[in-house]
Amino acid sequence: MTEANHGAHDSGKPPVLPAGTTSILQVRDKPTWQWRICNLNKNGVWEPDKWLSGESEGKSPGLFLTTREQISGPPQSVWPKAWGKLVLAPRLVPIRSAEALLEELKSKVPSQDVHAVTLEPESPKYGKWPAWVKKLTSAGLCLEHERPYQHQADALEQLEAQKHVVIATGTASGKSLCFQLPILRALLADPMATALYVSPAKALCADQLEAWAKLLGVDIGKANYFDAELAGKPLRVLRYDRDVKEETGEHKAEARIVLTNSSMLHYMLAQAATEWNGLFSALRYVVIDEVHTARGVVGANIAWIIRRLRRAAWRLSAGKAKPQFAFCSATIGKPEQLARQLIGPNDSTPISSVRDDTSGRGKRVFVSWTPKGASDGIRRVTVVPDLVQVLLDRTDGPIQTICFHRSRPEANLVARQCAARLTESGRDDLAGTIDVFIAMLTPEKRRELQDALRQGDCPCVFATSALELGIDIGDLSAAIILGIPHSRTGFRQMSGRVGRRPEPGREAIVIYVPRDDPLHDWYAQEKHFRSRLVTAESEDVPTDPDNELVSRRHMAAAAKELPPIDKDGRFFGVERWRNARAELKAKGFIQASEEDKCFYWVSKDEDPHKRINVLATRGNCEVQIKRKADGQIIGQTDNWSALWMLFPGAIYFDGIRDTYVVESLHLGALESTGTPQHLKQHPAVAWVRKAKGAEAQCSTIAEQEGAIRVLDGGDRPAKMIGNLPVYSGSIQVSTKLLDHYVQVPLGKPGQPSAKLPKKRLEIPQAPTAVDADGNSVEYPELAFETDGLWFRLPEDIEAELTSHAETSGLEPEAYILSCIHGAEHLILKMTGTLPGFCEDDMSGLSFSWHDTPGGPAIFIYEYGPGGNGLARRLLQGHNLHDVFRRALDVVRNCPNQCENGCPLCVLDRQCSNANSLIDKKGAERVLEVLVQEKKPHKRRCK
Repeated sequence: MTEANHGAHDSGKPPVLPAGTTSILQVRDKPTWQWRICNLNKNGVWEPDKWLSGESEGKSPGLFLTTREQISGPPQSVWPKAWGKLVLAPRLVPIRSAEALLEELKSKVPSQDVHAVTLEPESPKYGKWPAWVKKLTSAGLCLEHERPYQHQADALEQLEAQKHVVIATGTASGKSLCFQLPILRALLADPMATALYVSPAKALCADQLEAWAKLLGVDIGKANYFDAELAGKPLRVLRYDRDVKEETGEHKAEARIVLTNSSMLHYMLAQAATEWNGLFSALRYVVIDEVHTARGVVGANIAWIIRRLRRAAWRLSAGKAKPQFAFCSATIGKPEQLARQLIGPNDSTPISSVRDDTSGRGKRVFVSWTPKGASDGIRRVTVVPDLVQVLLDRTDGPIQTICFHRSRPEANLVARQCAARLTESGRDDLAGTIDVFIAMLTPEKRRELQDALRQGDCPCVFATSALELGIDIGDLSAAIILGIPHSRTGFRQMSGRVGRRPEPGREAIVIYVPRDDPLHDWYAQEKHFRSRLVTAESEDVPTDPDNELVSRRHMAAAAKELPPIDKDGRFFGVERWRNARAELKAKGFIQASEEDKCFYWVSKDEDPHKRINVLATRGNCEVQIKRKADGQIIGQTDNWSALWMLFPGAIYFDGIRDTYVVESLHLGALESTGTPQHLKQHPAVAWVRKAKGAEAQCSTIAEQEGAIRVLDGGDRPAKMIGNLPVYSGSIQVSTKLLDHYVQVPLGKPGQPSAKLPKKRLEIPQAPTAVDADGNSVEYPELAFETDGLWFRLPEDIEAELTSHAETSGLEPEAYILSCIHGAEHLILKMTGTLPGFCEDDMSGLSFSWHDTPGGPAIFIYEYGPGGNGLARRLLQGHNLHDVFRRALDVVRNCPNQCENGCPLCVLDRQCSNANSLIDKKGAERVLEVLVQEKKPHKRRCK
């Protein structure tokens, strides 16, 4: 190694390569010797081949020219794709003592309040493989372990007893083997039998394909299907989703194990009698993975897809196919009840659950970390760079860390702050290898980053809930969770990313950092942190398969899939099915054939499958993000998200390295004209260019305007809370982008957000769409239907607030809105403290005047199209009154020693009105009235 190169290595800079170098050999010891060749492509980007294992050939870890001359020593190197620099990633180190690490963090990072809960390690418990498993291994099956965990043995026993089974054990507890082995046994016994694996995410299907290949001893490379042989019998395993549909479509006829997601299965059922007849007519097993995601309307959709699936299997097999179900989840309450709701009526198969996780766990320390300065207007997000720097910039090597965030922009922003902090400290080697994992990534980038995490080539990743599910990224050592996840289940999934194995001398730490939010502060309190997050019982999954709108749409889809007959009522409910058929006949969608008297779908204009949004996302089409310079796709999202993230003029962060400005946003065909041909001719796309100068140091915030229209339920109160009438019913929620947006400098960690200068700029051009005639038009507002509840501000408090408006400097109407706006924020937050609820389940809007209640009003509605069934639960018992009471307690017990009504505790980062018009004292007075206290409490703020 030359002196120049050695110096470059010590400084964290890439080694200097001889001119004309086009390929390098990379060697590492991790834990066995591996090497790969890295080639320089025509764009000047180093692209590594696959890691190969074997002998070291006398070489130490490092980089070598093809002449075998060593140019850099350990640690190993990694080339992030689409980045032309060679980056040296230091070797990762485990946490030897989580308590000692916590003390180090406390000594280096200022905090206001820190609480710790330690969960001691648990040793694994083992059982015995059934005799038939040994026959599979002798036939060529590649099992890694001689003995199963006890819960694996229990699950195999329950499935062998012909029961539906819910496997509810922790992350990385070996749930896949619980269904893989029975599936293989069934497929070997019956050469026509098939199996179906369904997940909520495409990435999980890719992981499952690799798991099946490993089990069957097949090297699949980058393929999305493979053919194997077991006991001399052929077996094809196929991944089938939107990313690989065109590539794998021709191979589906021979597939006996199909891996897909719930949204894709919905459309596969549309072709059940034709392209997928072989799969559905011989279906033996169905696996529903990550079943805890089946909440609300998503759960209702999945329940009806399962009903349609059972019907298709029964009809296409002439009553012979009765698939057995295996449900999987890392944590879930009342598993048998949820499984019965999802499977539906007329199924007499017993349901059992396996909940005792016997795989063991390493020692984990859970920490609630409230940053210092939380009451001084400093952005709490800025504590994360401090924590990350201590975890990564260490003399012995970095601790592999994952940071979870609530939004994609925030994950990108914090990742950039951390990279800048590390660069300033002279650690380019660390700054260049941290990355961001969000839903907007292309499939290629997603797989590349997963590999880097598993191989240890990425010391820190900043993620949203896209990495919450059981995607294989290995066993990390530290997790930072910024803000409360969408549920306790979410918290457990995120914390389950670390400390997954009870290894001697290896521990893990989970750090919860509350945001500037009263609900997050509530969970940060010592008693709530321990009992509500760390040691709480698994929560149940609220879902509502009887949702009228959902059921009607799925029965219409079923009627198009196969001719509807009376006996189908066994899957959908006899009376409900009879009414649905009558409605479809009256609308002219189905018609009886003169030949066989059966009803067939005859409408060419109506496609019921397109009216169903399985995952209940508010967007209804995918928007590609393309570079204007070369047309390269760099990301993707849905059209609703694009409206507030990718409007013309918006700053778009592509990970931590590239920053773009959106030049135009085209959202494809309007929903009413969204035929396949129309969508193909006019794809939705956001065109971006590289940010210039100061643009790269700013972020943007869209300003939107929301409206609510009551569809039904405004005639009489659904509930009286004391003297307050509360109404409930179906509503339409709409939003539109205003003609201006806000540009804010990124600032530096620790800089008060209030001191950052903000610019209000006009959107250079409105987003566009294409109408039925092919003409380009401005995109209208987006809207969805859901369920909600609302109440009018009592007239006496309205009069009181009106009389106080003069001292506020606002007009009476604006002052009243500022008071109920703050109360609405707190009410929404505190719904997240109810059992079975989470903060993201509900949303709301305040109005100084709304026609339906006839006055100032607050609306609380179920977030997302079709609702989630929680509005009714909110009206049960004392739930809503408890929410009012907790909201009042928050504003009264606000820790900020504030003057002039500092509104910190009533602000909401997700407020669509950017927290304009908020009055803390007025919000407190409104909540006192809602709680109906006779004597107003003496307020702290003056």
